[in-house]
Amino acid sequence: MSSPEEHHELGPSTLKYVEICPGYRSSNETNKFAEEGTMLHSAAETGKLDGLNDEQVRCVRTVLDYVKKISTDADEIHKEMRVKVVYREDGSSIFGTVDLVIIVGTHAFIIDYKFGYGEVDDADINIQIQAYAKGIFDKFSDLKTATTVLLIPRRDELLEAEYTREDMEDVGMRLDLIITKAEEETPDLRPNTEGCRFCKHRLTCQALSDKLLPIAKKYEKSVDDFQTVLWHNYDPAQVEDPDVIGKMLNVASVLDRWAGAAKKQALKLAEEEGREIPGYDLRWRTPSTKIENAQEAYDTLAHLLTPEEFMEASNVTLAQLSKALGKKLPRGEKKNARGTIEIALEEAGMLAAEEDRDRTPYLKKAKKL
Repeated sequence: MSSPEEHHELGPSTLKYVEICPGYRSSNETNKFAEEGTMLHSAAETGKLDGLNDEQVRCVRTVLDYVKKISTDADEIHKEMRVKVVYREDGSSIFGTVDLVIIVGTHAFIIDYKFGYGEVDDADINIQIQAYAKGIFDKFSDLKTATTVLLIPRRDELLEAEYTREDMEDVGMRLDLIITKAEEETPDLRPNTEGCRFCKHRLTCQALSDKLLPIAKKYEKSVDDFQTVLWHNYDPAQVEDPDVIGKMLNVASVLDRWAGAAKKQALKLAEEEGREIPGYDLRWRTPSTKIENAQEAYDTLAHLLTPEEFMEASNVTLAQLSKALGKKLPRGEKKNARGTIEIALEEAGMLAAEEDRDRTPYLKKAKKL
């Protein structure tokens, strides 16, 4: 699967969000879902399933089984095919990478894998797969028809649409309109929950900050820190002024409280009233199975586990050991319990040296005096 850097800023995979808000540009930030998607695309391309869990293997095999079925009579098979998509008569173009293209005579199967959980636009309106189709028709002059396919194994969905070469004129016009609006000096900005979280301008977008001001007024008596000039002029990654970054933390705190209120109400509607929240499933965490008395647990299980096996399964923390020792120490020495435990364990090679321990810092809101 191609890396984000290999894709055009207005490549096919971004066009859905750009059509909604012409100011959208992908942040190209990575996360565990993006990294998993890259891994599963690679597995689907190579057929190698090493390192995948059972659910991931099922997803990749679903893709491979479908590809095998439609490849029987293939004249050409192209994996990870880079395509140029011309959207204007002057030759203006964007480019992207199609997961799989299968040519059978004058017909093409244009296939894109979607390994996420989210809903995907139908193939007959999906601008990403339409752009790929435009590029494929331009690249293969003998093609007359094509089937676009969106494979979404985690949703057990297969979305298809049929296109002819004549349909590409309308697709080209749609692409031209989207990109023309996006390239305007002052594009029409339309903040939305789908695209803003992935947009690289989300921290400096005036339109988004304007949308957030009502939230600030609802959840904070003083909204000075929400003045739009703050969002308009500063990207946190470029801020050196502690006063400014402090205001940004205040803004983040307010939005966190707003998000918390939204989650609380959604849970109430789902759990207490049985109402469905679109895009979300109601689930319950596994109850704690913490065993309070280790000695009693061992005595109960002694006929099943050796002392070594029991200790291997036990989880002991510095805090627990320090608390236990503190109970034995005389008044005035209790504060030394943790240090005593750490030194003993370090000398025995059971604890990393001081300089190797994780001392990751974090900020906490200070109490007002």
